[in-house]
Amino acid sequence: MLETIREFAEDRLVEAGEANDVRQLHVECMLALVGPIADDFERGIDPLGAMWPEFANIRRALALVERADQNRLGLRLVGASWPLWYVSGAAREGGRWARRFLERTRGDQTLDRARALMAASVFAGWTGDLVEAEAYAAECLPMLRTLGDVRNVVPLLSNLGLVAYQCGDPTASSGRMEEAAEAARTCGNAFQVAVALGNLCELSLVDRAPERAAALADESWAIFDALGSEWGRAWMQLTRAYCLYALGDDEQSLSSAINALTRLEDTIDVAHLPHAAILVAALVSRSRGDDEVAARLVGAADAAMVSSEREAAVGTDVELRRQALDVAGRALGPRRFGAALAAGRAVPASDLRRYALEVAERLQRDSAVA
Repeated sequence: MLETIREFAEDRLVEAGEANDVRQLHVECMLALVGPIADDFERGIDPLGAMWPEFANIRRALALVERADQNRLGLRLVGASWPLWYVSGAAREGGRWARRFLERTRGDQTLDRARALMAASVFAGWTGDLVEAEAYAAECLPMLRTLGDVRNVVPLLSNLGLVAYQCGDPTASSGRMEEAAEAARTCGNAFQVAVALGNLCELSLVDRAPERAAALADESWAIFDALGSEWGRAWMQLTRAYCLYALGDDEQSLSSAINALTRLEDTIDVAHLPHAAILVAALVSRSRGDDEVAARLVGAADAAMVSSEREAAVGTDVELRRQALDVAGRALGPRRFGAALAAGRAVPASDLRRYALEVAERLQRDSAVA
């Protein structure tokens, strides 16, 4: 209905000869709206809070500048709005928009192109397109440094660290993360310091160094907390839960997981939900709980990763996912195990947080009774 009204209104504007002016005004309004997103994100303001209702308008602005061949405006829109696509789980769509405008502006040495390249590299790394992520970064990094945009060098270095890890090079990954943290400290960007520390924490978990990981999580949490970043608090709460699990403290791990799932409701952050669900599934399995529930949770997490355009089986949850599925598969047998996984994959992504939280809280109650 609303689309029909929009089309009717646009037809009337065309008849009045005012369509182009209104379209340009729409683009300018969206540019003004998305301009502060990166700064707000780093001050702890959730980009989805105010921007979620504007997603359709941002997409409309991108389509308008593409149709009008205003490619530099497209670069600016993508480069300014990247945290919105990243946190909402729409990284693949954001990457498609970035790719279109980058292909049309080859050879440009502008700050708008450099920032769009940074965004494209982050999107590609998030969705598992590792060769593309490195290619964008190879063009972007020297441009950002030449143009003096140190702030955007930091997330690019963090992303290259994640890409190196996914390519099986933990040494290079750690080096990039340390470089990102140092660059963030140099330019006084506390938010990006916290992000780099959080990434180093996850690398420490992969390296089976949970004590170091826990210390890094606490340091990162303190910065996010001081900034008032609910997104960062939720991420570090979940990472703490992983650390506690690795240290064998299932009770405190479960409590931290519940806190993380509760915080994620306020951030509208769909990207971290699959990891939280997998951790809860692993806790269910290790407690010798309901194996069908554990398998359904993993299935639901897998489906949510697909819907959030996140590359599956990347990050600190890989081992926990394997453990949960091994235990459930042996206990249930092939037919029941397959049915449980399929049932989980049918859970809508929008219900995953509530479902994982219900399972976690029930497990906590059962543990208290026992």
